[in-house]
Amino acid sequence: MKFENIKVGDTVYIEKTIKYSWNRGETFFIPAKVKRITNTQFVTEGGERFKKDGRGIGGVKYRVAYNIGDSYGWGNKKTVKDQSVEMKLFEEKIRLERFLSQEIESIKVNINSDLTLADLKTVRKTVSRLKAQLTPQ
Repeated sequence: MKFENIKVGDTVYIEKTIKYSWNRGETFFIPAKVKRITNTQFVTEGGERFKKDGRGIGGVKYRVAYNIGDSYGWGNKKTVKDQSVEMKLFEEKIRLERFLSQEIESIKVNINSDLTLADLKTVRKTVSRLKAQLTPQ
């Protein structure tokens, strides 16, 4: 049994997917403390899991539990590591992208005939510089 000797307070690593569109997301391994154990199962904040292999039971938030250093995936297997920092940075990136999209949308709405020709030329130069910075070389 993979988690035969697991105890309350032990840390396992569970997959958490951060969605950034309706069908896309990035998956990270994050630590989860064991809260309770039975003869055949253990419970983390992500739900109940089988001691035998770490698989989630029922409608758990996250899929399988792993130990640091476990291999996962098919074909070109990868090694489980704590990705808490990477996940927080990715979440921050997604929040910032969404914020900037909203800000750009609000600018688009505010460009109207009340702006002077000089103002519009300034906006055009600024947008052109920004576009050049964001366009891959």
